[in-house]
Amino acid sequence: MNTEGAIEHELSIRVVGILSKAELVPGKLNKCTPDKVANLCQRVELVGLGSEVFKAAVSNTRPILEMLTRYFGAQRVSEWNIGQENGQYHLNCTCLYLTRTGDGVDDAELQEIAFGRGVDPLGEFRKFRSAGLIHTAQNQVKYFRRSTAADGKHTLYEAFPANFRKGDIVEVQGSVLSFSSKHKAIKTIFQMNALTLLNSKYSKEAERRRSLEPKTARMRSTLKRKQVFAEEDAEVGKTRRKFKDLHIEEDSGDMRVA
Repeated sequence: MNTEGAIEHELSIRVVGILSKAELVPGKLNKCTPDKVANLCQRVELVGLGSEVFKAAVSNTRPILEMLTRYFGAQRVSEWNIGQENGQYHLNCTCLYLTRTGDGVDDAELQEIAFGRGVDPLGEFRKFRSAGLIHTAQNQVKYFRRSTAADGKHTLYEAFPANFRKGDIVEVQGSVLSFSSKHKAIKTIFQMNALTLLNSKYSKEAERRRSLEPKTARMRSTLKRKQVFAEEDAEVGKTRRKFKDLHIEEDSGDMRVA
């Protein structure tokens, strides 16, 4: 990475963990301005709950932050979206839905693509095309469901974002990106490129148990869809366009969660 914030290299990694949070479908955007929608992102949070595989995968990305700290100084490098709570690691993964055209970047490099199935089911993003906000390949998150045959062979099938539930075991593929953000700070994020459902056993069991609860014991509540805005990550829209060779390995391999 150079001092102007241009990204020269990326690190692509895969992490298997338990889905603890997921905001993957935007819902209604009637009250959102174009500037706010430009920072709207898909987001998941993974936890390991003691898994050594998850802990190792997350720990292996720590040298990136240490390298940046040595090069730019601790004052300029901000902590990124790996956290630790009660001794447990958690990882936040995000990806902006849209890219803003202009900003001094050659728009010939930007090619609008269709949204994947179930990503924008209400067609809410179409109304923001006139504001120069489009969905490109670098905004795309691919969603899969993995099926395992008796012989151990894995097959990936396309999935909908709405198929994912808290408690699912998933694999996230993404890129660790570092860039110069506001106030010349060096910011590092995990940009999500693909999300694969590996095992939904635990979330289904939780749903089954809830269905058996007496109705009188349930509290009625209004479900509000949460929208996540990456306000501090607006500069990603500029720097991420420098990548032309983003690669996703669609063979998940034999991943396990201890």
